[in-house]
Amino acid sequence: MRTLASVLKIALLAPAYGLVLALAWLFRRPGRAVMILGALGLTAVVWQLSGCHRPLRVGTFNIRQFGEAKTDMEKLTSLVVSLDTDILAVQEVQSETKLRELAGRVSRGGRAYRVALSRCGGKSAMQLGYLYDEARVKLLSTREYPELDPTGGGQCDSGERPGLLGVFSDGSRTLHVLTMHLTRGGERGDFAKRKAQWGRAHAIARQLRAEGATSVVLVGDANSAGYLTDDNGERSFLDGAAREAGMSVVTSSLRCSEYWREKEGQYSPSLLDHAVASAGLVEVESVRVHGFCAALRCASSPTPPDDFDSISDHCPVTFDLR
Repeated sequence: MRTLASVLKIALLAPAYGLVLALAWLFRRPGRAVMILGALGLTAVVWQLSGCHRPLRVGTFNIRQFGEAKTDMEKLTSLVVSLDTDILAVQEVQSETKLRELAGRVSRGGRAYRVALSRCGGKSAMQLGYLYDEARVKLLSTREYPELDPTGGGQCDSGERPGLLGVFSDGSRTLHVLTMHLTRGGERGDFAKRKAQWGRAHAIARQLRAEGATSVVLVGDANSAGYLTDDNGERSFLDGAAREAGMSVVTSSLRCSEYWREKEGQYSPSLLDHAVASAGLVEVESVRVHGFCAALRCASSPTPPDDFDSISDHCPVTFDLR
């Protein structure tokens, strides 16, 4: 798709064309003018294509209790703009109004962000959603799975949080993105609940593939407290379940995506946010964590990381599609 930024790239070359023509007339050198104009034209085409055909960037971000907690909107806006995502899955949304405000704030420089939001929030009343740039992708449809029930028959407001499927197209590929927010906690029973939730998520992915989907991403706050250390076999399970489904945990190389405060006052990193994608869909080298996680390089901190109190305890994660 052609964005406003892409059109501006061409428009900026117009003065150069005018200058070349004027000099050609002044010095009676039409042949050289043709050569220069041709070079400028080629430059314009390459410049244009470099913007229109860059990879799609997808991200996920748990914006802690967004709409209920006190959030610094200026800092949040700056952080989201810096991600340069085309599709950003968001969790813990508690105000549609605030999410739409954020979409308006980050719509700049040719970006035109829109909002898709779940109806369900589970017993915690935390909705899931997407910020997507309609200058780059079109939202074809959404489908909600209360409690991640593949049949759609789960409880909406009194059970666990839902899954929200967004089906997007960039004009050449259809992308199915399921965002989710799994049960929290580091005890064995908590992991057992997450294991069941992952089973439902993979069942949804199987359904999508049976319906013809070829590019599927499961993304969001997986609350995988045992992933880094494989406590309760959480890493082994997540990686193994993905392989069995012909998918991969593309975030497996990250060292953190969230910080938590220990009893001693130390702020320690954990890896809770994940993306599981169809094999070969994601450019693995592009997977990045942002915000204070990147600034601290996932090292422990004796003081609250920047934005920990003013935005979220989580950091955004992004990745590019091949």
